[in-house]
Amino acid sequence: MAVIRTDSLGNLQFVKEYGGNGIDIGYSITTALGGGYYVAGRRTNADEDFYLLHIDEAGLTAMPENGSFPEDEMVVHPNPTHGQFAVKTNFLVKSWNLFDVAGQLLFHEDGDKNYFKVLDISRLSDGMYFLNAKGERGQETSKVYKMN
Repeated sequence: MAVIRTDSLGNLQFVKEYGGNGIDIGYSITTALGGGYYVAGRRTNADEDFYLLHIDEAGLTAMPENGSFPEDEMVVHPNPTHGQFAVKTNFLVKSWNLFDVAGQLLFHEDGDKNYFKVLDISRLSDGMYFLNAKGERGQETSKVYKMN
């Protein structure tokens, strides 16, 4: 997969290639809070892997060395966050729920049956929260840390 960045006049700033074996397809790109971009995509190898890249303004990324994330993990990035963060799962999400440490439901949204979501908790106080993603195959919960 290639990410191409130009300035407002169309002048090329960078061309970066990401991926490994197989065909890598980027499905979504969005601006990340604090700079850079989130790119969600899919690798068409035998396992049909999904991935989430966070690239900075120069197109650099902090992907794990093997190019993929652990199989049964929900990935939250950046974490800690100032408010906006991206979430990648390895299953289609039917609902998203955010809880505080007392177990109070702060946020619920029906999933769009996707593997990727950008959420914003900037209105919440600093602290630890629990993000739960439910799908047909089960659910995953991840800690999200909010800091200003």
